[in-house]
Amino acid sequence: MCGVFAISGLDITDAGEKVIEGLKKLEYRGYDSWGVATSHEMQKEVGKISCSTATFSQDSKAIGHSRWATHGGVTQENSHPHQYKKVTLVHNGIFENYLSEKNRLLEKGETFLSETDSEVIAHLIQEQLDLSHDPKSAIQNVAKAITGRFSIVVMIENFDEIFVARRGSPLIIGRGKGEYAQTTFIASDIPAFLEYTNIVNYIDDDEMAIIKNDDVAFYNLCSGEHIEKRNIAVSWKEEIAEKGDYNHFMIKEIFDQKQSLTSAINHSDKEIQEFISALQSGNGVYMVACGTTHKASIAAEYYFSQIA
Repeated sequence: MCGVFAISGLDITDAGEKVIEGLKKLEYRGYDSWGVATSHEMQKEVGKISCSTATFSQDSKAIGHSRWATHGGVTQENSHPHQYKKVTLVHNGIFENYLSEKNRLLEKGETFLSETDSEVIAHLIQEQLDLSHDPKSAIQNVAKAITGRFSIVVMIENFDEIFVARRGSPLIIGRGKGEYAQTTFIASDIPAFLEYTNIVNYIDDDEMAIIKNDDVAFYNLCSGEHIEKRNIAVSWKEEIAEKGDYNHFMIKEIFDQKQSLTSAINHSDKEIQEFISALQSGNGVYMVACGTTHKASIAAEYYFSQIA
């Protein structure tokens, strides 16, 4: 699964470098290439971001991505962000019907620089912008055309805001505090911004957000209606995103199991009883997972069905 990290803030001038550091916190997700774009420049590379010495000119907003190749090979051209005319974006997920849309755009005479499904989304947003000049409605209309899971983070030339939307693939807002009180962070996972804040808003399926510095507005992706979100304080520690003395995240997770299990059962008797009651009143088994654990859940579903 790809890593996504973005920043918009009045409190910062080194957004590009901060996005690189945030992407390093998401290395555990796996990737083969990475890239970062600010308002004025873009850098994309194949290989490990941990070896990066990239620098950017001063900017208060940036978007970044660490890619695990799906559509297209491991090349600099296929790395994110993708840019078409005024639209620059990063994308996590699978655009299942991208080929039909790409062929339609090719027939119109448009050209593509990569083999990815993600670049097609940039073209589609630009197509809608040419019609409406309204980023919000443009992204809504493109979302209606996409079949599959996605989260996108978009910058548009001449607009100060960052635009985000999701369906299926995770996306979380970090609300800045302290010296970063006028900054907002956007990420595919919380560890990317834990050093700055533990206050979050979760973007749910078929929702979008428009971010400018510390101003964040949430909307239903289908209807466009405004949504109120509550701020949530998470108790995660920054160390969970670090390998520490371990060579690999997998080894770290194995040795962390004792602490993880202890934390999982460290609840009051009342909370445990409520959980037991919920289990006893249930009429089915739900397995929530991702990555290899998701594959294990699929296998478990088969075995459970044999003994049910």
